[in-house]
Amino acid sequence: MLLDLIKQVFLTNSCQELLINGSVIVTKIRPDGTSESEASPFSHEEEAIAAIREFCWSQSIRLDPLLPSAGSVMTLGSLSLRWHVIIPPMSFGVGLISVRRQGNLTWDLSAFTQDEVCRMQLEALKGASIVLFGGETGSGKTTLLSHLAKRFFGEQRVFIIETVPELERVSSHWIQLVTQESLVDGTGQVTCSDLLFQSLRMRPDRYIFGEIRGPEAKDLFHLMSSASAGVWSTIHTNSPEVALQRLSLLSGISLSEWQSFLGRSGACYVQLSRRDPRVTGIYQYNPDGVHKIYEL
Repeated sequence: MLLDLIKQVFLTNSCQELLINGSVIVTKIRPDGTSESEASPFSHEEEAIAAIREFCWSQSIRLDPLLPSAGSVMTLGSLSLRWHVIIPPMSFGVGLISVRRQGNLTWDLSAFTQDEVCRMQLEALKGASIVLFGGETGSGKTTLLSHLAKRFFGEQRVFIIETVPELERVSSHWIQLVTQESLVDGTGQVTCSDLLFQSLRMRPDRYIFGEIRGPEAKDLFHLMSSASAGVWSTIHTNSPEVALQRLSLLSGISLSEWQSFLGRSGACYVQLSRRDPRVTGIYQYNPDGVHKIYEL
């Protein structure tokens, strides 16, 4: 039932995002940010939760009270959709569903900015070893990272490390590694730290992290400060200064250490927005602070 609803919404409408709050309400968000809401197709919460579990089963994803959230990527024809679900006890008595249309990797830079100066600065990122792409959900962080990496690093040995396989492996030189949740008996878990450790034995030229959002930030710090491989990643932040604070919080490494390291490395930060133009700023970390390269 849930899969049929997703197909109906995304194959017959210009919907950008679908949000379902159990048996209460369905919200459809259009590409321009406007939305419309309607009654949920589920008559009660037990039906909604059962539909969510059935959908996860069809996607070969585990979902149960011991692991009450899940997410992945699915394809519908030429569409790529990023979905995430939550059930009790993580949510309070309601099944939650979010499905978002992913960006089209055939876009060129004009989809992110019409400013020639900004385009030139984005092209210049080819020489940057460390680049962070910051912004809110749906702002195009992963899409822009993928677009630039495809153009710049097609011949490099790139290791993609993700919790959900979103990034397209566009070159035969690229290797895609994905974390894994533990099985019901508690075994089989594969973490970002595990993937990093294993990949170091395989001569990486560059790493692409789908998103920095947990304790892997600490491993990432040690990797960037001790290895020659470059690192590009996305992070949910709204400024280069907030990105530093989040990295410090996630890693347990002091703000000053992050500032000093990124400053010495000449790391760059790209800020994106959900609204056009998508790219609102490009910055470089210096030992004495953040240098503005481009800003609207």
